[in-house]
Amino acid sequence: MNGWETLTALRKLSPGFPVILSSGYSEAQVMEGDHPELPQAFLSNPYQFETFINTIARFMRNTDQTGSEEDYPVTHHRGFLW
Repeated sequence: MNGWETLTALRKLSPGFPVILSSGYSEAQVMEGDHPELPQAFLSNPYQFETFINTIARFMRNTDQTGSEEDYPVTHHRGFLW
């Protein structure tokens, strides 16, 4: 399963599941084409740890504002951060 298939499968299980997509390719290259689901953020590899933390913190603030108490684990698969 590639990153886009993983994103689609996660959203089928939990619509609105927040995703940060990370790749060594440029954002334009990764996002080209038709994708039924899109991530909330994109990080180009390599990225600074501070950039990663700030992105996670932004997600946490957005999740808190929606009142959701669900935990969203982050895993790594084939160069993509989910």
